Amino acid sequence: MFADDTNVSTNGKTNDELQERINVDLENVHQWLLANKLTLNKDKTEYMIIGSRQRISNLVLTDTKIELGESVIKRVHKSKTLGVIIDEHLLWNHQIQNIVTKASKRIGMMRRIKHKNI
Repeated sequence: MFADDTNVSTNGKTNDELQERINVDLENVHQWLLANKLTLNKDKTEYMIIGSRQRISNLVLTDTKIELGESVIKRVHKSKTLGVIIDEHLLWNHQIQNIVTKASKRIGMMRRIKHKNI
């Protein structure tokens, strides 16, 4: 059995502080999953550091190691959560582009259907 759409968040001012806090939280999640006989899909598990461009650039991220059990979690710059695309700077560009693309495809399908029915 899998646990779906689970999010963990924390905050901190330094890379070490962030890494320590999130790894403690993830160890708690890992223990809970084991106790409840649930499995996390490690291929879909990812982390994102959210903040302004300046704050993120001030963090030293080269040695960041976020782990869940024996697995190292990959860093992403955007992620889809419950259908909404969130990026690391909390900008809406990716979400808006996704909506525009979907709407354009649906409008194109409606036009084709309209022309077939005339």
